[in-house]
Amino acid sequence: MTKFEKKEFNVNWFRPSEKGGTVKLSDKDRKQLDWWCRHYKDGVSYLTWRIMEYFEAKDSEDDERIRTLEAIIRACLPYYWEEVMDYETKP
Repeated sequence: MTKFEKKEFNVNWFRPSEKGGTVKLSDKDRKQLDWWCRHYKDGVSYLTWRIMEYFEAKDSEDDERIRTLEAIIRACLPYYWEEVMDYETKP
């Protein structure tokens, strides 16, 4: 897959009935906890900012901005998903 190909995203990966899972940490992750912490906090900050922008656009009924932000969010979610796809639910 090239850098610009559309990625598929499964929105049903985590159902409410399966809450209480854990994220796996590799040995490499454990050796770089500070870096990963900053990386994920940065990612959550970015997504939160975009989602807040999206709702502000919806509240002001700015259809062009809504479409732009939906495209941005849809484009970045699969890449964030790749970062956390080793999520596993507890039995």
